[in-house]
Amino acid sequence: MKNMKLTTLLIIVTIVAFKAEAQDPVFSQFYNAPVYLNPALVGDEDEMLVNFNYRSQWSALHKPYSTAQTSFIYPFYRDIDKQPVSQLGGLGISIFNDVAGVNREFRTTGGSASFAYNLPLDRQNQISFGIKTSIINVRIDGSDSQWGSGYVPGVGYNPGDNPVEQNFENKTVLSLTPGAFWRYRNNNTSDLIQTAFSGLAVEHLNAPNAANLDGQTDRMPLVYKYHGGMVFGISEQFNLSANVLTLFTDRLNQTNVGAFLSYLLASQGQGLLSNSILRLGTWHRWDDSFILSTEFVTNRFQVGFSYDWNVTSLNNFQSGVGAYEVSLGLRFNRIAPPKVRY
Repeated sequence: MKNMKLTTLLIIVTIVAFKAEAQDPVFSQFYNAPVYLNPALVGDEDEMLVNFNYRSQWSALHKPYSTAQTSFIYPFYRDIDKQPVSQLGGLGISIFNDVAGVNREFRTTGGSASFAYNLPLDRQNQISFGIKTSIINVRIDGSDSQWGSGYVPGVGYNPGDNPVEQNFENKTVLSLTPGAFWRYRNNNTSDLIQTAFSGLAVEHLNAPNAANLDGQTDRMPLVYKYHGGMVFGISEQFNLSANVLTLFTDRLNQTNVGAFLSYLLASQGQGLLSNSILRLGTWHRWDDSFILSTEFVTNRFQVGFSYDWNVTSLNNFQSGVGAYEVSLGLRFNRIAPPKVRY
């Protein structure tokens, strides 16, 4: 029993160590979380959008590690009657929450506001520049923590012999994230390459101090994000897209590569399910997990589900249970068929 407690504690410490290094939500469906991924993507969204993302992992533990985010994007136009070519940019608002620990001791909550400006290069190429300002609160509840000094040899944990206490402070910081995004759109639907895109963002450019202990310094590291891909038109009904995302700091790196196959189910009608697209994808998060993903997209809404299978030694502590993620997007005022953006 004691070994099980120590093993569980080790896993939790591993999670917390990662959070202390990154302090950011991690989504397998990063392409369905544009405000999280890159503030410049706010300018690439040409319809008003409400988006929700939820991720649950480490569910084999007493309490899983969960991440939730809700975002809203509002595009700006020079001339509303000339969409989308007259789009100036957009505004994005997001709130998010991370919870981890057996007793949900570790919480990161926050909100952000993003602004993007579009710079058209010609009729097919556009660059968007964005900036995101985030307010992030990092909280650690140590009231139920068990410290090493409370373990008695041959007895186990003695709650009456636990003299070491840490007074953790709630810490709220301001974080700045700039980003840029380029997209090529092919107006000829019969060509092989339908769209290509590439983006870069730098999270926590001002390196805020998020230490929860008084007098200590624990600056959020700069997180560099690169994402890009291409969409290929195979036929009138099939599209194939390939994508990559890589995030790195001075000590950590995470890279996702994968592809989506999209099939147009119905291209006519005016109802809620008109212009329906079914998408199936597979991904690999390097040295971490394999991911299967599926989406259903119409004119007005998008729903997605993905599941991660961990391929590292941590899978032994999770009883083979992976992580799952759901996303939901609602678009307003859309008349044209949905676009395959990624």
